[in-house]
Amino acid sequence: MSESILIADDSALMRKILCDIISEKNPSCHIVYAMDGMETMERLRKGDVDICILDMYLRGMNGLEIVKNVCDQSLPVRIILIGSPLQEDSDAASLLMGLKNVIYLQRPFQLMGSEFDSFSEKVANAYSRLIGRKTARCNKTPEIHPLGNLKKGTHSGSRKIVLIASSTGGPQALHKLLPMLPAELGAPVVVVQHMPKGFTATLAERININSALTVKEACDNEPIRNNVVYIAQGGKHLIAHQEGGRCMFRLSDDPPVMNLRPSADITFSSFKEMPYDKIIAVVLTGMGHDGLYGILQLKKKKKLHVITQNEDTCVVYGMPKSCDEAGVSDESLPVERIADAIVKELGV
Repeated sequence: MSESILIADDSALMRKILCDIISEKNPSCHIVYAMDGMETMERLRKGDVDICILDMYLRGMNGLEIVKNVCDQSLPVRIILIGSPLQEDSDAASLLMGLKNVIYLQRPFQLMGSEFDSFSEKVANAYSRLIGRKTARCNKTPEIHPLGNLKKGTHSGSRKIVLIASSTGGPQALHKLLPMLPAELGAPVVVVQHMPKGFTATLAERININSALTVKEACDNEPIRNNVVYIAQGGKHLIAHQEGGRCMFRLSDDPPVMNLRPSADITFSSFKEMPYDKIIAVVLTGMGHDGLYGILQLKKKKKLHVITQNEDTCVVYGMPKSCDEAGVSDESLPVERIADAIVKELGV
């Protein structure tokens, strides 16, 4: 019985290239196409696709959202997810760790010469690896509810909080740092990671699996609790405010700041008027200088301790460098030592 292959890409050129690669590998396979995310999901739900070759950035629903839907709905399909050569796509692909029916590949900058040959070989090899596996339903991703499934969260009363800014290379750094924090941290942790809409929920779910703290995507009108890590939603600004004496989150569609939404500067600055006695601000790997302005605003009113990731362990030494050069960093540390520094500053 010939395999049924779905190629989901909005580029006619990429559809032709991928079709040629697979057809050469298996001339008898049946190939169909989809050009946006919704059409892709409709075809996958029919249950007659064996392997889906999927572009990361489809219109309507991105590749990671499709993978999550496949897992949540237990659809028996194997997936080759293809991203761009950018580090941000590699960051996003780190969320796929542990999914045995998904293989991630990077498309080269130029589809010609040796780069094209290498890419073609990788696609063909990925196809061969998946074709040799028995079709199995994807393991479901864990469900994280806005106020449920908390491992041990309490309303924030200690008046200490940890704020983290990260960008390029950030997911890998967060995968190292957050699981090293103890369950009884005694403070909330708020993370602003630069990621597109739809990616941050999966990031939170993946880190939550290996963490003593609850790690979740922040929700609108959600109370801020101790011993919970909140990751700002992609595509929304995360703003702290008080309501009825409680510290809460608000999600905002305000315009991007320096092309960023969420913006660490916006989130950090919003804590300037919040009733926290001590704030620990951590700036991890990333391009640009997001977080610096927010830290400068916090320094005007708060007792603040700033930790930056050192150059040697950064994928991009941009955001930490801006804080180091501005003289606002209290200590610059390798990523694997930052959790211990946070614990020490909190007095845990």
